[in-house]
Amino acid sequence: MLAYPAREFPTPMPDSCSVVPPPMRESPRGIAVFPLNICIRKGSVMRKLILSCLTFAGACSLGIPCVQADSPVSPREDGISFQRRLPSGGSGYGRGRDGGDAPSIYWASKSSQLLTGIQNQERALLIWFADADDESEKFDSEFAKAYEHLSYMRVDKAESDDDEESSDEADEDEVISPVPVNKLSADDLWSAYEVDDAGTYLLTDWYGNVVETYSSKPSKGVIALAKALGEKREKAIEGMVKDLEDAQEEFDEGNTKRALKSLFKVFDEELAGFEPTEDAATLYAKIIEQGQAELDRYKAASDESSLKEMARTFRKTELESSIDAALDELKKKDD
Repeated sequence: MLAYPAREFPTPMPDSCSVVPPPMRESPRGIAVFPLNICIRKGSVMRKLILSCLTFAGACSLGIPCVQADSPVSPREDGISFQRRLPSGGSGYGRGRDGGDAPSIYWASKSSQLLTGIQNQERALLIWFADADDESEKFDSEFAKAYEHLSYMRVDKAESDDDEESSDEADEDEVISPVPVNKLSADDLWSAYEVDDAGTYLLTDWYGNVVETYSSKPSKGVIALAKALGEKREKAIEGMVKDLEDAQEEFDEGNTKRALKSLFKVFDEELAGFEPTEDAATLYAKIIEQGQAELDRYKAASDESSLKEMARTFRKTELESSIDAALDELKKKDD
């Protein structure tokens, strides 16, 4: 990049001049930035060329990935950034069919930085479940412009994933908690989201709750879903808060059965990670803990009627099977 020494200009400056006098410094990428005082008539080719160069160099110094074709890049790890590539053999910014810049999506790997970033910004996430050797470019320039509304994450299929199918089938009788699980925090996302085929895409919210599943490359309709997701979640949360308040009130009044019914309404939204869900999970755990204490007491007292009442109250919870087992033991004693 050419650097020119600063010149002194009389004041006032002519309207046709552009003066840029920043101090000499070094950018985060080690690019020296020199003071420039340039007086060039507006609209001239030279002015446009110099400003284009300054824009490109300044963007790079700010950490925005501006790269030429096949050149190494160091994109941000939050899945938000994108690359601008030059057409083969060309020069200047890459151009799409519409004549605008042609961004290329950067697919981030799963990281705490990515997850924290999308949660703080409440950004939708598009997850691509891919073969490890798949390096194909999947989206056109129009789709890539959705980076304003989406983050992108790629999950490669590990070679060992196919060998671990039988482990989840061993405990068929195990009662699963009704509390939604944050699948995005799982070590094996293929298993957590029950994805079998490479080339599957999931659109999720910022906590990894699935909005839409695609068996192949999604259309541009995914952008509209991402834009509307914030408002959709707000409406759902309003209802969850109301159900949570009802559950707390019913629990305080000693009506455990109705409290659980209200909590199940919160859990049925399947929105892990959101505050109403987390608060509902805390209250649910407290109810289950108290229920376990009651179960132990009724078992010790062989109180069949109380156990039957508990069976009606704690249906579809982790205590259901334990209560049924206690009742079976009592029947065996009577026989």
